[in-house]
Amino acid sequence: MKDNKVWKGVFILTSVLLVAFLVFVGVSAYKNINYSGHYPYPTIAGTVNNWRDGTIVDVGILFPFYGLPLIADIVYFIISGVKLIKSRRGKK
Repeated sequence: MKDNKVWKGVFILTSVLLVAFLVFVGVSAYKNINYSGHYPYPTIAGTVNNWRDGTIVDVGILFPFYGLPLIADIVYFIISGVKLIKSRRGKK
């Protein structure tokens, strides 16, 4: 019973982190879609010619900081989901 609560907590935590990442990408895309400056403009990663390039640069610059935690988050999300499904099948 306690093991099920732990996996439920892991599932909720990983879900929140995945949603936070998707919100980060969405905010970055929204910011770049509503950019009112002139294209092309230079960035640290190269020249940005449209909103897609700007979003890729914004998300890609920070990728080294959240890349490994994001991969681990996805793995734990899958594992906890499988464990919860198996525990629910065992109750019936």
